[in-house]
Amino acid sequence: SVLRDKDLGFGVQGLGFRGSDKFSAPEAEHCQVAPASYYISVLKDLEVQGVLGTIWAVVPPMAKNEPIVRTVANSFKLSFLDGSAAQEHYFARQADTFVGSFGSYSWMIAYLSRGNQIHLPYYSKHPQGASWINWADLFIHDDPRIVYHDVSPGGASFQSAQQLLKGKSTPFSETVKARKNPCLGEVN
Repeated sequence: SVLRDKDLGFGVQGLGFRGSDKFSAPEAEHCQVAPASYYISVLKDLEVQGVLGTIWAVVPPMAKNEPIVRTVANSFKLSFLDGSAAQEHYFARQADTFVGSFGSYSWMIAYLSRGNQIHLPYYSKHPQGASWINWADLFIHDDPRIVYHDVSPGGASFQSAQQLLKGKSTPFSETVKARKNPCLGEVN
């Protein structure tokens, strides 16, 4: 099916569950994927705000029955697009709210999003922010729509980039602060 802009409306949320080859890893111990508790926490917050609408899960067909997706689906009704990766990417970029996972697929959606809220996880105890991708290199520090969530046990949620960088020192925040951008200098 082809998506048209008129198919997208207020209250549409996109959940990014990409990286199905990582789904079998323990939830947050190795931080291969964002844990179900992260998605549920964000969705509950959107519900409290009164902006929770249709929830579209951007997930490869073979991962629809994975434990993380099932756990979220037990708490919230999920709709599945069943489009190509490119169609799902386009759709997620149009959503009012995008709740991403780790990886370049979610990062690119966040970077190009037209939405009002973008949620991204990180693992504060890991210098890269995740164990399989250097999330610190992809950290977006200058977009106020992005809300970061530390998926480490006891980690902080609903943080702006500035709160993350100026808050408690963690291996991840120190790695982000130490990165250099030849055009901008340091990020902090």
